[in-house]
Amino acid sequence: MVINPNPGGSGGGLPLTGAQTGLVASVGAALLAGGVALFLVARRRRVVLVVPQDGSAE
Repeated sequence: MVINPNPGGSGGGLPLTGAQTGLVASVGAALLAGGVALFLVARRRRVVLVVPQDGSAE
């Protein structure tokens, strides 16, 4: 148990207890961009072009 020797408060600023918003937003944006990039790469790799070999598609 901690007893505050100065019960009236000493002024000062607010405590820094929350997450840093800029850091959280940056990490979220990076993860979103990475997910979109992986989605596009996976989508592009599934498309297979089949070219007829008999020469009938002239």
